[in-house]
Amino acid sequence: MLSLFAVVFLPLIATWFLYSRGKVLCIMANGPVLTWRCDPLLYDPQAVSADAWLTANKLIEQGQLERIFYDPAALKLELYPILVRKVDFLRERQSDRILARFPFKVLTEDEIAAINDRLLSLAEQVHHYFYRSIDFSIRSWREKLRHYLERGALPFPLLRCLWKINPELVHYPQDSVIFESARGKRYTIPCKITKQLVYLCGVVNGDGHLRTHWLRIVDETKEHIQFLSQLFMQLFSDGGVIFQSGNAWNVEIRSSQAVRLFHFLTDQTINGAKYGSLREPVFFQLLDQPYRSLYWRGVMDADGSYKNQISFGSASKRYISDFQLFLRSVGIKSSITTMKTGTFLLQIPLDFKLPFARQIGVHNPKKKRDLKNLLNKKSLIFNGLREEHITREGYFDLSKLTPLYVLGLEAYLKAYRKPLSYAAVERKLGLSSGQYYHYEHGTRALPFPLLFKLFDLKEPNTLMKKLVALPGKLLFRALTSRPHPLPLKPTQELLFVMSHLLPLTNWTRILQPTKQLYQAIERLFEVEPVKKHIRDKLLLRFLQTFGDYRKIEIGIFRNLISY
Repeated sequence: MLSLFAVVFLPLIATWFLYSRGKVLCIMANGPVLTWRCDPLLYDPQAVSADAWLTANKLIEQGQLERIFYDPAALKLELYPILVRKVDFLRERQSDRILARFPFKVLTEDEIAAINDRLLSLAEQVHHYFYRSIDFSIRSWREKLRHYLERGALPFPLLRCLWKINPELVHYPQDSVIFESARGKRYTIPCKITKQLVYLCGVVNGDGHLRTHWLRIVDETKEHIQFLSQLFMQLFSDGGVIFQSGNAWNVEIRSSQAVRLFHFLTDQTINGAKYGSLREPVFFQLLDQPYRSLYWRGVMDADGSYKNQISFGSASKRYISDFQLFLRSVGIKSSITTMKTGTFLLQIPLDFKLPFARQIGVHNPKKKRDLKNLLNKKSLIFNGLREEHITREGYFDLSKLTPLYVLGLEAYLKAYRKPLSYAAVERKLGLSSGQYYHYEHGTRALPFPLLFKLFDLKEPNTLMKKLVALPGKLLFRALTSRPHPLPLKPTQELLFVMSHLLPLTNWTRILQPTKQLYQAIERLFEVEPVKKHIRDKLLLRFLQTFGDYRKIEIGIFRNLISY
């Protein structure tokens, strides 16, 4: 009799005991019954407040990157655990309307068909899922499901239950999910990481504030706020409310789901001072380019400055250090200064403003104008070679460098003269008495146009081929410069050097000086830079003649976002 009791009743009592504590069949994620307390999709092990929620940064640091994505290849997020947290299921008062806390997912035709096919099974699954949260019978849940079918939208956790009993159902067939508010207003939440979303994350971190049910971005210009409103409309189907407060313009998005998404992606605090939580999202670091540049573009559009120099201030030392590390990773130098107020200021040297504009760029209309003015203080940018000054076989047409003189042809000149006398050669070439002697002995540099007569040539391409074929080393000079070599044909090393030199009126400026650059300059031209300058007339004219240096236009920056 005792053994019968042990076999039949003790397991039932044990099951009831576990069930009464919400733990029944929660040992495995794929068990027959799933509850919100043990749902493997939900991030937080326990029901905790927003300041303790697991975010993308924390999941990555715990080695759980795979939990962030629904479809990693398409950069689609698993949206359900971002928008639904365990704390949402807790009942604090009897009057709490728990279902109203959740976003209502607008149903697709496939979802409606799946619910109709398995209405009773879904009601049973929902009954178990909400154990110790909502005490509805299976029959009551079935009636509610019928009501939601008529409405065309249902609370997100109910859809999660449908995924449980119908695993083949695609969770997120589009790049965003359509939801419906309690008042019937429809909006979208993006589930795919896009350039626009990453840019907005930067803007929110820079000048945004997160509250439980709304987020607000502040800017000095209405123009930029209107642009941000358009971006929100594209991503969230809600452009928010634009209003002025003092001298600042604001756009406010009243959506707790948008708040949760930005909090998840960036770690920015909800309902509190944000500076302690600011950091470059590890998530975007893993995605790398163009997303990292886009994120920092958003930050700088919100909180950066381009007046007189490029700078960024923050009360968070970690955040400003993250920015410096990013800049260093893309070859841009910067310095950080601690201000008397206890804040931190990052400044970028003027030599790196063009690389900054190319790598990060700007979209804020006012700051775009400021950056353009800053860039135009250095009025030229290397845009390649001037093809019209290159011969058809790819040689530099040195005849364009007038006046130009050449040394190193002594052996050729001696062979050319024999057996004629100096006087005879001078009459043939139209030279004054004694000139040819000086050319032949290298005591005077030969005028470059004279080479056409010497070689009996009329076409620059043939002349350059002839010069390249000559033995020995040719040196060139202008009227007042010392002789040194010139490249006769473009090379990758030469293009690298030309892109880091800026020809000015009387001298050449070196941009982003490095040991590698100095060595390349000395190897190609045999001129020695002095700090960041080169004072050599021939090099200056070479750059001006063969380099396409044009005035900077904001439109030539690499556009990282397609709007």
